[in-house]
This record gives sequence, C-alpha cells and structure tokens, in this order.
Amino acid sequence: MRVRLSYPAECSRQVRAGLKKAAAGVKPEREEKEEESMSVVLLVDPGRYRELDEMLRDETKGRGKMEVVDLREVVESEQQL
Repeated sequence: MRVRLSYPAECSRQVRAGLKKAAAGVKPEREEKEEESMSVVLLVDPGRYRELDEMLRDETKGRGKMEVVDLREVVESEQQL
C-alpha cells in the first residue's frame, strides 16, 4: 500500500530515525518539504501500518498524520500476464 506521512519539519530527524528502524517492508518514494512541514510518500507492507502509525504519533507527539494514498500497489515482477 502507498501512504503519505505529514509532520512538522522540526520532527523530521526523529521520523527519519523511526523509518530506518522499520526499514523492512518500507520503501520511500518521494519527500516534499514545505515551509514548516514535511511530507513523505512510502510504499508499505500492509502489516507495518500500525507500527508506522504508532511511530509517527510518538515521534511527533500527536502532530503528525498518516493517510492511505493507494491500498493496492502491484509490483511489475509480481503481475501475471
């Protein structure tokens, strides 16, 4: 699944550290920085959703949010013709 994490820029170091801990099953696609906020789009194994949500809430003290962008992401090598 594809998710977007949005959080204050001041929490980016903690969130990145949390993403490194959860490296298995998490693949960053793009990162966007605005004036006072950050946004990261990730490909995530659905089983890691709760873990990422808890990490984001803990590291941002409830100021971050996670939204599901796409529930099903098919990798080309897995697709049957």
